[in-house]
Amino acid sequence: GCFIFGLFILLGLGLLYLFAGESIPVTVHDQLDYVVPMSELQASRFGESFFPELMGGMPASAVVIGIPGMALFYQMFPSVVAFSLNLMFVLLISYCSMYACLLMLGVRRWSAAITAFMYACLPFYSVYALSCMGVPLVVCAVLRVIKKKSFYHSVFLVLIYGVWSSFGWAGYTVCLLLLVVAVVQAVRREKKEALELLALLVILFMVYLVSNFDTIVSSFSTTVVGHRAEFDPIRSSFDFRNVIELFCAGQYHAVSNQKFILYLMLVLVLLGGLCCIWMRIKGKQSLSQRAGKLVVALVILLVVAFVIALFAEFYTSLAGDGIRNILPASLQSFQLDRFYWLYPALWYIGAGLSFELVMVISRKWKITAVGVGIVVVVFAATISLSVPNNNVMKNAKHVLFGADYDSITWDQVFAEDIFDEIQSDLNTREEADQSGYRVGSVGIHPLIAMHNGFYTIDGYSVNYPLEYKHRFSEIIE
Repeated sequence: GCFIFGLFILLGLGLLYLFAGESIPVTVHDQLDYVVPMSELQASRFGESFFPELMGGMPASAVVIGIPGMALFYQMFPSVVAFSLNLMFVLLISYCSMYACLLMLGVRRWSAAITAFMYACLPFYSVYALSCMGVPLVVCAVLRVIKKKSFYHSVFLVLIYGVWSSFGWAGYTVCLLLLVVAVVQAVRREKKEALELLALLVILFMVYLVSNFDTIVSSFSTTVVGHRAEFDPIRSSFDFRNVIELFCAGQYHAVSNQKFILYLMLVLVLLGGLCCIWMRIKGKQSLSQRAGKLVVALVILLVVAFVIALFAEFYTSLAGDGIRNILPASLQSFQLDRFYWLYPALWYIGAGLSFELVMVISRKWKITAVGVGIVVVVFAATISLSVPNNNVMKNAKHVLFGADYDSITWDQVFAEDIFDEIQSDLNTREEADQSGYRVGSVGIHPLIAMHNGFYTIDGYSVNYPLEYKHRFSEIIE
């Protein structure tokens, strides 16, 4: 009942967002200033190897998106509809997959449902599709293999994730996750499960290979040198304070709002350990084993989360030069520290297991109402961190209660009416054919001009020729 209720709420919120059209509130950074216009460009020139609209004309490898499932939305629908449909898709998949994942881990249904709802309410970047929020799909696939359930169902789950995610954003971390679990199963002499996990890894990697073929070829090309060959970021010394900040607060590309979940997990690890000892003394072996396994699971999740934060700071500081320098030149600027994109899934799996442990302990002490109260308080506190920054929630409050958006909207960003006026002025100068000239943007994102049909000399691309960088630097000078 809780799951169905949550599903209907999220479905209603998604439909309100979809039907709001171009008045939807949006996050501009890395969404409307890059991924959306690039997705539009790919859709308009599907199958072509050269895009004249971007930066004076760029090869297809300059448009690095590589999410076939999301691209399909932009092929089939107007841009704003594709954006909203993709958001709705991610919203529902993240909710259902987290719920299924927690059920497979033995979490009771009602707490699994409210944890999944907390997870779906995170203010995620929908343009990354399932790269971050779809990680529970892969966890479900792994759990099905470990529990010796249908391998083909696991393949289906991994395929969904692969088609709706990007290798460069989070896919490589998931591939490594599959490899680690496969090695663990091999060490445990679970040969069949280890081979199935390796098969899932190969399938996922092949999906990424096909969807990112142009990018991979260009990265290792010797004929065209990419601008990252001269990429020289400013790096500072290793700072442990950054480790603690990432561990406690997460990163904005993969918002996890784990503050209260972290508090609960730390308290439970301490109290749960003491409780397990007490139950063993009293001879309650079954409860001790159940609570003990949950405590161990929470400890593992906390350690993994901390190691991710530690590696991220190490790799992005001067201390990481040793690792970067042994990588091929084309990969030295690759953001290998993005394991924190696993944080949302990691912390909310931790939340579900924590809620389960709370209920196990409170039932033993016959204070079930107190346990339920703790779960509800953590749920409400975590939701209160997510809702104010969630654009779906902002839209619902505006539509249902007339509240101000308190953020910029799609139509304000792309300002199509203003660009129509600009084009009208240019038409009077016999410059109606936009392909006959190029424009540059000062004070606005260049890809907004491209969205409105203009051909640009500037833009935002993570993989363009070094020669163009040198030419454009003369304009900057």
